[in-house]
Amino acid sequence: MIVQDIETDPRTQKPNDPKYGSPSFLSMPVFTDHSMIAVLNLADKGSRALFEEHDERVLSIMLGEVGFALENAILHSKIREQLDEIMIKNRALEQEITERKRIEENLQKVNIEIKDANDKLTSAYEWMRESRDRLLKHQGKEEIGFIVDREGKIDGITERALECTGKSRVELIGHNIMDFIDETCHEEFKNELRQAWMGITRNFQVVMMQPYESEKIFEATLTRLTSESRRSLLVVLR
Repeated sequence: MIVQDIETDPRTQKPNDPKYGSPSFLSMPVFTDHSMIAVLNLADKGSRALFEEHDERVLSIMLGEVGFALENAILHSKIREQLDEIMIKNRALEQEITERKRIEENLQKVNIEIKDANDKLTSAYEWMRESRDRLLKHQGKEEIGFIVDREGKIDGITERALECTGKSRVELIGHNIMDFIDETCHEEFKNELRQAWMGITRNFQVVMMQPYESEKIFEATLTRLTSESRRSLLVVLR
């Protein structure tokens, strides 16, 4: 919300406190995981200048990055908790397997029920170890990111994007991102490109066509980036 004069704006109509300088202010919410966790209020722009739409666009880009950082921090915290639980269970399973092996060395014969129980415990151990490895890999991986123009042509990528698509940098740079998205998502993605180019940032799902990863459905966020010389879009897949 942009208010240029707190005293005359019909949404506020209250006296301006001199400690805030200019009667103009800008308020914008901070979101993480589709939930608003805070509201950032800016006042006293300097030289008693008024806040404008340009300030809103710049702040929107900044808060989008803040939201991503907070979401990543929450996700990493949850992953660490899950890893701790897995490690505790993993140690308990390892101790039990060690004990069973000792018993097997002392006993020449093992009945079918004990063998079946041991097989199940071994399978559970392998499952826990694989889950731990997947979580460790997920914890350290970077975002899947593309820099594109308004038509979707790729100008820049992250290393994670190479892994996701199974393509080389040469095969991605200069090509359209639509070439790596399932046809069922093309129309929606084109519409989101147009919306993002106008400064509207939204989250939506997209299905990727890649051979080297098990995940195909991602949550996508398109954010407009503006510099003095050009404008582009940041596409982030999570």
